[in-house]
Amino acid sequence: MMLAEPMHKRSNAFRGKARRVVGAMSSELHDEATECHRVAAEYKQKADATNSPTDKELYKLLGDSDTELAQAYEAVGVAQVSSAALRHEGQLASNSDAL
Repeated sequence: MMLAEPMHKRSNAFRGKARRVVGAMSSELHDEATECHRVAAEYKQKADATNSPTDKELYKLLGDSDTELAQAYEAVGVAQVSSAALRHEGQLASNSDAL
């Protein structure tokens, strides 16, 4: 008679797979957010360097827009990690119920 694989080994394997999937998604979102923050900083420098009130306002708006986009990418990344954690907890509960 073959015994089922111990629960802790199954949950560790699942946890590892979830980390790889979420890690890949989070890495891409992190890279996008980082780029948006970089561009926003460039616009801030341009706004600080110009004497034109019109250009200053334009660069400020563009920088603010990139900052908001970066924050959106970061929020999506947090939501994905939270969702994966909740799915993982549900999987663990389902597995323990089956025992």
